[in-house]
Amino acid sequence: MHNGSVAPLHWDRLTWLEFVIKLESYRDRYSRQGREDPAYVRCLRIVRERPMRERAARARDIVLFLNTWSCHLPREVSVQAMSRWIREHLTELEALEGLRLTDADFLERLPALLSLYGSVLELKDQIRTMGDTAASKFLHVLLPDLFVMWDNNIKPFAQDYEDFLTEMHLLGRRLVAESGLADADVEDHLREHLGYGVRKTLAKYLDEYNWYVAVGEA
Repeated sequence: MHNGSVAPLHWDRLTWLEFVIKLESYRDRYSRQGREDPAYVRCLRIVRERPMRERAARARDIVLFLNTWSCHLPREVSVQAMSRWIREHLTELEALEGLRLTDADFLERLPALLSLYGSVLELKDQIRTMGDTAASKFLHVLLPDLFVMWDNNIKPFAQDYEDFLTEMHLLGRRLVAESGLADADVEDHLREHLGYGVRKTLAKYLDEYNWYVAVGEA
């Protein structure tokens, strides 16, 4: 659902070439200049080096990343609540490991993703600043191949988070097909092309495109 009053995230018309050009611009104007991208890479490395069951112990690092990305979470309360939430939802999280945004059965698994998303939003009872943005970023850190982050600048382009993830799945599959690369090779290709020292996921690149078009190039 597009809103003409904000920058055009034309997911239906986005080409692979335009996508890559916007990622290059994001890299040049933001990734190399700010503290947000280094914080993300640090958190990604910490999480990737540990199985899901051990990530609850690194909730402090996750909260540090989220606050670097302007989530404004009360630190100690959030560390405790998020650590407990990971332990309580370990079975559901582990069941989704290995699933990717562009997988053919993604839409069949979408209810499980939305259930986790709704559960994280319920942490607002303990974390007063928990909202859609922080919830999507938290889940992206835990399952970076799967959850795409969003915020108030991107939300006007979708009816809700279910609609947004559906759009990102369809867009991701179309872009991969248009790239001429195998699905498994897209992220390594982009890492090499953009000169990053760590493999970002397609879900993260989609977020970079969305944020750059909606906010960054204004």
